[in-house]
Amino acid sequence: MRSSFLIFETGSPNALFCGDTLFVGGCGRFFEGTGDDMVKTFDLFKKLDPYTEIFCGHEYTLDNLKFALTVSKCKAKESDASRIWKAL
Repeated sequence: MRSSFLIFETGSPNALFCGDTLFVGGCGRFFEGTGDDMVKTFDLFKKLDPYTEIFCGHEYTLDNLKFALTVSKCKAKESDASRIWKAL
């Protein structure tokens, strides 16, 4: 899998432009490559400075949180997802 992202290591702070790879509350689909390839990409991300600013390619936060509620065992409601999204 060929992941598309840019990392700027300026030290003040660093920036990750992760395209369609990583989102708030989720990750991108992979149409080529494997799940192992995606894990390798995330392993690279985990090695970044913890203060690295992350810029996602699209805004899917609310939809990702709503989906997480459908597969989660917690008793949260859709309104909770909206409240969390607004707090971000």
